[in-house]
Amino acid sequence: MTSCSNSKGVALITGAGQGIGRAIAIRLASDGFDVGPSDLSTNKSKLDEVALEITSAHPGRRVSVLFADVTVEDDIRSVVDGVVTELGGLDVVSSPSTPGLFCSHSKRRWSPMPVSSTPHHW
Repeated sequence: MTSCSNSKGVALITGAGQGIGRAIAIRLASDGFDVGPSDLSTNKSKLDEVALEITSAHPGRRVSVLFADVTVEDDIRSVVDGVVTELGGLDVVSSPSTPGLFCSHSKRRWSPMPVSSTPHHW
């Protein structure tokens, strides 16, 4: 993670190690967002490549690599808390591999939240 940013906001992208998730993370960074690319820990090297590609192509863009299995509630909490802590907030969520599975947090309960595979501003 780099330290200085002139950002449009913060985006969390699940499944960002490859495919559509990777493309969305790179695009959001090129559009001016700081990004939290997330994937399974087994895809660490792929996520590191995404982070390097983003920081190389977009100096000043902050990236926080996060690991989660979006089918595990505690992992979802952890990745949301991680992106908020590391990047200072959360404005956009993209979960292309699991639309509708990502959950929203309200004090003590997690409930299903319909999420499109297209990035949205919340």
